[in-house]
Amino acid sequence: MVGVRFVELTPPRRIVEAIRFHSDDPALLGEMTLVATFEPVPGGTNVTLLCENLPPGLRPEDNEEGSRQSLEQLARCFEDGDWAAQRRESQSAGSAKGGRK
Repeated sequence: MVGVRFVELTPPRRIVEAIRFHSDDPALLGEMTLVATFEPVPGGTNVTLLCENLPPGLRPEDNEEGSRQSLEQLARCFEDGDWAAQRRESQSAGSAKGGRK
């Protein structure tokens, strides 16, 4: 479980979040910072994620893999051209399983 708060919102260029892990494992405690920057490029937007102050129990390679997967999932939403419809389908699937995503 994590708690997230916005530290900085600079539309449309930058979002800074503070992420605090809630865990019984002391190696996962602490607050890390996620900086997302958005740069217009021909045909789209280049999204860069920078994670700082990772808790010692979070391996950088695992964090990098999770970030890569998140960016790929985000890209698929927008590449398909109908993000709102995909969001509705995802929520419907979650509701059908007894919960929301």
